[in-house]
Amino acid sequence: MKTFATHWERLEETVHGGILMISFGGAYPIGSMGNEAASSMKQYVKEIVAAENPAAVLFNLTRLDYEFGDAIMGIVKPLIDADRNVRPICIHAAGNTALALAPFFGPGFLWGVLGIASCDTRAEGIEKLNKMLAQSEEDGGSR
Repeated sequence: MKTFATHWERLEETVHGGILMISFGGAYPIGSMGNEAASSMKQYVKEIVAAENPAAVLFNLTRLDYEFGDAIMGIVKPLIDADRNVRPICIHAAGNTALALAPFFGPGFLWGVLGIASCDTRAEGIEKLNKMLAQSEEDGGSR
């Protein structure tokens, strides 16, 4: 499998904890050929989440060339705890990748069911994540 470009950084600290950005770049294999790639991406996310314990995550997929395959939805699974609580997540993608991922935010797909947001810019993503964190606090929920 071709290796992806990966990067993560702490974007900001909030009263709830850190907001991280996890980035992936490169060519994502089409359809079921992408299963191994998705598994590798999910493992990377799992390692970052375990080490950093973020309050929220912005996934930056703007440099990912993605066309088709639903295994990519699994990259968010490390952000779901044993009690099925989901940390706030926002997905930032661009161009054809954003268009191809758009259906996954619908009600019949994992990202839509979990309430994962999409955004057009990094700043918009941070704003959405901060709103989600504030809403979680208002609801009395914990991440």
